[in-house]
Amino acid sequence: MSDLDRRPLPVVSRNPTAGSSLYVMVGALVVVVLVGGYVILGMPGLHTQVAHMPGQQSVASAPDK
Repeated sequence: MSDLDRRPLPVVSRNPTAGSSLYVMVGALVVVVLVGGYVILGMPGLHTQVAHMPGQQSVASAPDK
């Protein structure tokens, strides 16, 4: 093809956001479900992994009076 060819070339463009909005909505729904399930389960491991100073009893392991 010559550089002097003046015939127009057909250009086919597609709207890139048309299909990706579905992926964004599904991804947001998955994140909401996962975070909601984590909160509903009481954030497992959050209260059991707390560090304490040496020689100091934690509230959970303190003997009842």
